[in-house]
Amino acid sequence: MKKPRGKSKDLRKKAETRVLHDDPDLSGMSPEDVKKLVHELRVHQIELEMQNDEIRRTQEELERSRSEYVDLYDFAPVGYLTLDNKGIVLKMNLTAASMLGVERNDLINKPFSVCVSEGSSNIYFAFLKKVFEEKTRNNCELRLKKGKNEDFHARLDFNGAAEDSRTIDQCRIAIGDVTDRKLAEDKLQGLLEEKEFLIREVHHRVKNNFQTIISLLNLQEQNITNKAVIDEFAVIKSRIMAFSIIHDKLYKSKDLKQVLLNDYISLLIEELSEIHKSIRRDVNIELNIEKHLSLEMNNAIPLGMAINEIVTNSFKHAFPVEYTGPATIALSAHSSHDDAINMIIGDNGIGMPHDRESQGSRKLGMKLIHMLIEKQINGTLELRKDKGTTYVISFKSR
Repeated sequence: MKKPRGKSKDLRKKAETRVLHDDPDLSGMSPEDVKKLVHELRVHQIELEMQNDEIRRTQEELERSRSEYVDLYDFAPVGYLTLDNKGIVLKMNLTAASMLGVERNDLINKPFSVCVSEGSSNIYFAFLKKVFEEKTRNNCELRLKKGKNEDFHARLDFNGAAEDSRTIDQCRIAIGDVTDRKLAEDKLQGLLEEKEFLIREVHHRVKNNFQTIISLLNLQEQNITNKAVIDEFAVIKSRIMAFSIIHDKLYKSKDLKQVLLNDYISLLIEELSEIHKSIRRDVNIELNIEKHLSLEMNNAIPLGMAINEIVTNSFKHAFPVEYTGPATIALSAHSSHDDAINMIIGDNGIGMPHDRESQGSRKLGMKLIHMLIEKQINGTLELRKDKGTTYVISFKSR
């Protein structure tokens, strides 16, 4: 590295002036003293030369580091720019300029907002306000202009102020091009919406098919006069209807994985009452279900089938003609702390029938209920026969 000649001449001139001004009197010194003095001066001169060499090497190292830093800053894979608290660009690297499609010098001392797409201005100014007010890590995603006719999705990142002062006058922002990621997200979102549409359509068509089957059974039922056969038709229709309601609920629900238990059971009981109106007397239905409880489809279908069997049995057997007093079917459901749903379904009827025909019917129904609760949803089932018939069911909600 060459020495700046002008500065060296000035320094020597100043040094000579000081020597003349402070010229020491050597007349009283012995030759030995003068020899020692000359030796000290030579040592001191060599020491200064060594210090100058060290300073020169340090300066050269600083220059190399500065050059490396400039290269790293300018050609970093991420765009960098420094803004003041008014959003004016104080500094930016070449990567940022390339991303924005501008010459670096054309943007220096100009507001960065000129590079923000019209629809993203509010996002940018809100981000800038947070940066200078909170001084903490912040980021935003917006659209930036690229040249005159293009724009792209970008992410702005501020990693926090380096100093602990209460206010900051400028900040460094990193710019990342997230266009590819946004396009992938948009494509994925489109696929998810298409999948959701198809799933809803499947639920809708399945529900319609079940309704068609029920309608066919209704038509066939019109030609039947045997009351026992008509009652069996009602049982078959109620079982099909339990499936149909689930698919209808999922089709109309925002969540295609779960249904609200309260809505599902309320509609199920309402439909059961309508189907079995020919075989039941007036029965008071009491429902007490926590409104927030929800079920996944894998649990909702077998549970609905089990409820259908239990309530149908109550309609058919619990309240014969000779039964006196108010007839009630009660159903309650609540969640426990261990993520389980506890359900009680009972009636205040005559209890289990004793005639052989009814016992056979009940026995088949009980087998089906046990299979649905214990095998399908891995729950537990307890049967109580005091003051009517009560089923106590417990199972995990998921």
